Amino acid sequence: MSTLADFRTWARLALSDSGSLIWSDAEIDQGLRQALSEYSAALPCSQETVLELPGEGWEVALDGLEGLLRVLDCRYPFDSSLSSAAQPANQALSWRLWWDDARPVLELRTVGGRVPQAGEEIRLWYSKLHTIQDLDGAAASSVLAGHEQLLVSGAAGYAALQRVIHNLEVAGQDMFAVVLMGSWARSKQREFQAGLMRLSLQEARSGPAAAPWKMEG
Repeated sequence: MSTLADFRTWARLALSDSGSLIWSDAEIDQGLRQALSEYSAALPCSQETVLELPGEGWEVALDGLEGLLRVLDCRYPFDSSLSSAAQPANQALSWRLWWDDARPVLELRTVGGRVPQAGEEIRLWYSKLHTIQDLDGAAASSVLAGHEQLLVSGAAGYAALQRVIHNLEVAGQDMFAVVLMGSWARSKQREFQAGLMRLSLQEARSGPAAAPWKMEG
């Protein structure tokens, strides 16, 4: 599993700054965040979890799902003590994910208007932002091994563009060198965007791993 230290090393190699003389860790990390955000939009990290409902009602706060992007599917009621074959019939009719300021809330509608009760469980499938171990406190990396160098390319492009913007504001800079760096940064960003497009198309062609999930309604 690759960590933040690995990604920093690779990004500096791409930037010809293995001695860390030009780009700070903070600048490299910001480039990684920007690339990771776009990677997550093109190929979200899919997860599933079981939540115990804290109270009665059709609204469920999803504060604990860090980096949540979308709810893909849900099953209610769910009993984690039972096998898949023994689960009760799914009563989830439709759902809607909305944001109360920065707080994600799932609004659930059930067959027959059944009101979910405290202590019951709900199983959720959802997509979330990808992580890099040690970046912003992440405990693990979720970027696929085959996609790491593409992410590095995007991060290097963003870091280089940050440096271009900085140098434009500094008197006495070699503007020809600044323009060259800007052209290089744009080329790395185009390479990154093209790679993300290929991944997105491949994912669309491959289809879901199981039966299609009903999207949030």
